[in-house]
Amino acid sequence: MKHLKYFLLVVVIILDGYLIYHSTLSGNKSAQKSEELTDVVIEIVEPGNDTSALHRFSYQKIHSFIRKLFGHFGAFMFISFIGFITCFLFTKRKVLIIGFTLLNGLLMALLTEGIQLFIEGRVGSFKDVLIDISGCLLAILISTLILLIINTIKKKRVEKYEKEYI
Repeated sequence: MKHLKYFLLVVVIILDGYLIYHSTLSGNKSAQKSEELTDVVIEIVEPGNDTSALHRFSYQKIHSFIRKLFGHFGAFMFISFIGFITCFLFTKRKVLIIGFTLLNGLLMALLTEGIQLFIEGRVGSFKDVLIDISGCLLAILISTLILLIINTIKKKRVEKYEKEYI
């Protein structure tokens, strides 16, 4: 358990690095990766059904939704969740845990969208920054609620023990 916090810190750094790397891809390469994911998701949701409700929407709308959901919201939610756990293992002070997790999410959102302003075929978007931060905030909210539930359960166990044995 002692080394877990360092392992998770390395994981967060690697995931942040991947986000930075992905933001440096050309527009064509990024679109290609997103389209591959879109095809996988469509096949999972409605396998082999080309006349499905999904195919009545334009492919571009589905692609855009999946890119925003997984590439922005989901990625930042996942990284922020891992970051929250990492910060928790380093310090139990909730303000620092939430602060560092939010700071990482905000800086990464601004950095990755800022990089895209200089990449051929890419456009940095304030809307994407907001989507990224939304994923980060949801991860913080869920993680905080989990901590509160765990702490409440621990407190009740201690109270029960004290009533029975003290």
